[in-house]
Amino acid sequence: MKYKTKTLLAGFLILWGISQARSQFDSGSDGTFGAIDFQPGDAAIVLPPDGIVNATTINVAEGAAMTFVKNEFNTPVFLLATGDITVTGTINVNGGGGSSTLGGNPGPGGFAGGTPGSAGV
Repeated sequence: MKYKTKTLLAGFLILWGISQARSQFDSGSDGTFGAIDFQPGDAAIVLPPDGIVNATTINVAEGAAMTFVKNEFNTPVFLLATGDITVTGTINVNGGGGSSTLGGNPGPGGFAGGTPGSAGV
C-alpha cells in the first residue's frame, strides 16, 4: 500500500511540475491590444509603429484569414499574447503580385525586390 501511495504522489508531483512549467512562459506581451477574436469577414489589423501586437489572447477562427495593414516603417508582424493563442484559420502576411515590369507589393516586413528581367534580351 505504501508503494502505491508513493508512486501516485510522485506521479502527481511530476504532472504538477509540468503544469507549472507551462504556465511560466512569458512572451513579453503587456496585453495592451486586448483580446483578438478574428472571425471570417473581419477587417485587417492595423500594425502599430513597432509591428508588435501585444494581445491578451489570440483566436483566429476556422475560415478566417487574419491580415494586416502595413505601418509606415513596414516592420515585420510580431503577435504576442499573455494567454492562449488558437489558430484554426489562416494568418496571412502575403504580398501582392508583381508584373513583368514591376516587382510585387511586399507583405509586412517584406521587400519588393528588383525589377524582373525580360525574356529574349
